[in-house]
Amino acid sequence: MTSSPHLLRRWIGLSLRRLRKNAGKSRPEAAARLGVSRAAIGHMETARSLPSRATLEILLGFYGAPDRLDDFLRLTETARKGRRW
Repeated sequence: MTSSPHLLRRWIGLSLRRLRKNAGKSRPEAAARLGVSRAAIGHMETARSLPSRATLEILLGFYGAPDRLDDFLRLTETARKGRRW
């Protein structure tokens, strides 16, 4: 199975947004938890930027999904390198 880095970035962003909404959190709440701007959260959720490991650890814990960390780390690494799955 192959996928473009752009599609992986979109999937990561959409998944983060879905997790945030399912947790009942707003962008400003997520931004405050990370100590970043609301726009930074928007950039991750719209695939403009990829989250770091530390960011993923914080966000996934905040969203109640810390068990998803390994999956997100694998996908972000793949998206950064632009390689096949």
